[in-house]
Amino acid sequence: MTSSTESVTEPAVISGDGVWHQIPALPRPRPAGVLVRWLLVVVPLALALRNLDVDSWRIGCFAVIVGLSLPVADRLIRRPQRVLGVGLVAFALLAVVIGPRAAVMTTVSAAAWSLALIGFRRPAQGTHWRSYRPAVGPLVVADALLIAGGRVRIAAVLILLAGAICLVAYRAPSGMGRVADLGDRAGHRIAAVLVTIAMLPAATLVALMAGLYRLVGFDPLRPRRGTSRWRRRPTNDASPLSAAGPDSVDRLSRSSRGRRFVASAFVGVGALAALLLLLTKPPSAPTSAAFPESSWSELWAEQGNFNSRPSFDSTTVWRLDDFEGRHVNQRDGRRTTWRAPECDCVRRRIWWFGGSAAWGFYQADDQTIPSQIAQAAWKDGVALDFENFALPGNSLSQEMQLFAQLSVTEEPPDLAVFYDGANELFVQEFRNNRGEGTDESPGTYADAKLTSVMHAGTLGQRLWSRFAPGVASAPAPSDPLLDAPAVAGHAMERYRRQVLLTSRIAAAASIPVAFVWQPVRSTAPDAVAAEWDPMEPRDAEWHRRLAESGRRGLPEGVTDLSDVFDESSEPIFPDWAHTNGRGSAIVAASLVDQVIANSEQPARADKP
Repeated sequence: MTSSTESVTEPAVISGDGVWHQIPALPRPRPAGVLVRWLLVVVPLALALRNLDVDSWRIGCFAVIVGLSLPVADRLIRRPQRVLGVGLVAFALLAVVIGPRAAVMTTVSAAAWSLALIGFRRPAQGTHWRSYRPAVGPLVVADALLIAGGRVRIAAVLILLAGAICLVAYRAPSGMGRVADLGDRAGHRIAAVLVTIAMLPAATLVALMAGLYRLVGFDPLRPRRGTSRWRRRPTNDASPLSAAGPDSVDRLSRSSRGRRFVASAFVGVGALAALLLLLTKPPSAPTSAAFPESSWSELWAEQGNFNSRPSFDSTTVWRLDDFEGRHVNQRDGRRTTWRAPECDCVRRRIWWFGGSAAWGFYQADDQTIPSQIAQAAWKDGVALDFENFALPGNSLSQEMQLFAQLSVTEEPPDLAVFYDGANELFVQEFRNNRGEGTDESPGTYADAKLTSVMHAGTLGQRLWSRFAPGVASAPAPSDPLLDAPAVAGHAMERYRRQVLLTSRIAAAASIPVAFVWQPVRSTAPDAVAAEWDPMEPRDAEWHRRLAESGRRGLPEGVTDLSDVFDESSEPIFPDWAHTNGRGSAIVAASLVDQVIANSEQPARADKP
């Protein structure tokens, strides 16, 4: 590796005083140190591994392996066969720790960054470090993608492209040098334009401030004499510091030490925070016999990222932003659903509504209930195009509002299906826990949060309530807690009214509708349970009576799937309300004939 102080010298010349001098040319740019290249390689890839729920100790081993391999390769840079050996050993260790795919990305990225930032000379061809500069662009974009969103596939392509650029530069340095020169000139012009645009607001602000200071007769760049502790104008030709006297110099030295201490403290705290962020393990996917798939951790992470950014919606109280991933994709309020290929057959459009079970919790796009209904129907030659409007947390109250809006803004479908149950009971249970178990008004999971916000009061009121006895910032419960059958009764009264209102809206819009009551863990046999956090026996019995009372109060015309898993013996339920992909396939098989039949019928006014 070439030293940072190496420079190219011009021929010797004789100076005017007759002494020979060597006039050096400009030295090469100082090579980036091992620490810089280690950060450029480790930080983006470590964050990508963290997003994929890789264990912290694996990320730490990955960082150590890269940190040790870079300086060893630097010492052996003039012996390519030994550098290759170091690279193979590092790749083998990384493949064991983080897998072969990430090991390839790390090895290529480390080599490309090293060449792009340092380069090396080949005595036979004279490869110049500038030949490797075109590799910097793809590497920077790849790192940005890994840090911002974990786009591993695109980043891997860019990293491999950077490696290919380095290989071409190794074989054809002059050509890549010309490419680098062209990029320099283009980058200079682009940067000049961008800097000019970026400086316009700052120049405008400075001009306004200068005009204001001129009006008030004050120049902040020229403070009055005596206002500074040590900046005094010298009265002779001596330096400012010597004119200021030894006391001022001591104060300056102490001030400089203080500033250095503060700067070092900030850097240290920032480095510690970055290290903790890097090594802190995110919530890992819970283990359950219902999810033996190798992609379960990745699906869990994508679902959590999608479900973590709710926004207010005037129609349904909340919504979730669009999301793009390997297993979970949401666009324009619709979950991506399997669609039959183009054909000359009759295609039917189905609107699908519901909560998290209908949306497809713990299921990839092609494993959700509407996806599996569409796949089962296609085997019989029927093309069903589902639009999955379900959303985690929705109850029929919210779905009815969304359905009413869509019925006047979208082309009507051939059928609308409402898949509900768990949220209807859970919403009423949460109300009951607040002493409002008899409240049958339309409700959502946001009730408790909205109530706490409305009754929180000002900061002074909240503080006063802590010290003044008898002053409360929230209303006291209005009713005593109810037992499970009573809670289910009030929930089903609300559900019955929502079914009736939805049916009337559908009849007015000439849209056939179907209502389905979902199965839950409490109504299924014990053989299908694989819960990662099972309920206490007392709570499990309470929820069993809640579910049984709810299904007994179903209005007429609602399809009850509470017994759909009675013949199953494999793990299906990871929790009380959701199933895995196998469970959604069983539900889909029980609904496919009904969905096909109802989509062929004209609209009707059901009256449950």
